[in-house]
Amino acid sequence: MLVVYETSSPAGQAAREGRQPARERPEEATIVTRPGRARSGQAMVEYVITAGMLILCVAILAVFLYTFNQYGDRVFELVADDWP
Repeated sequence: MLVVYETSSPAGQAAREGRQPARERPEEATIVTRPGRARSGQAMVEYVITAGMLILCVAILAVFLYTFNQYGDRVFELVADDWP
C-alpha cells in the first residue's frame, strides 16, 4: 500500500509523525440557507411576539391606572373627611 503525505499542510505533518491532525477551521465558511422567502418567517415571528408583549404591557399599565385612580379618589375622600 502506497501512502503519500502532503508535507506543507499540518495534517500531512501530523500523519508523518503518526498522530491525529488537529481540526482546522476552514478559511471561508459558507452558510447554506434555503433560497427565497423561506428564511423571513423567523423575523416575522419575532416581530409578532415583540408587538404582542408591547400590547400586553400597555394593557397592564391601563388596568393599573384605572385601578389606582378609583382607589386614589377613595383615599382622598377618607383623608379629607372632617372627623371631630
